[in-house]
Amino acid sequence: DTKLLYQILDLMVEMGVRPNESIFHHLIMRHVQQGQIEMCLQVLAAMQTHDVVPGVLTMHQVIRLAASLGLARLATDLAVSFEARDARRLETETWMHCLGICANAMYVSILGNHVDAISKSLIGGWHHSMLGAHRDSQTSHT
Repeated sequence: DTKLLYQILDLMVEMGVRPNESIFHHLIMRHVQQGQIEMCLQVLAAMQTHDVVPGVLTMHQVIRLAASLGLARLATDLAVSFEARDARRLETETWMHCLGICANAMYVSILGNHVDAISKSLIGGWHHSMLGAHRDSQTSHT
């Protein structure tokens, strides 16, 4: 129950326990399951006030929800801003959701604004997966 999760969060804060990424992830996942993008954004904002950085999986789910709701600009902006402030990279699948919804909505201008960031992320993910495949093939031959 979502209400119970918020009660636990309030109790933690009252007791001086700092909520962590895992707690916020569970809250966000509840809202994702219910299709509540606004609540997801509110929890992301609350994370900032507690100096908690969302995980890649958390952001993937929020971005995917935004894309599934047809919110191309929001999905793309969330992806770009996450990668701009964090050393971690979103998975290629996350970017594909953004690209797909932008293409469906014909938001060429959205894509145009972020081509460099998207290209770097996709090429970096491809390069990383190719290196992993090469490394795996090398170890199987030994």
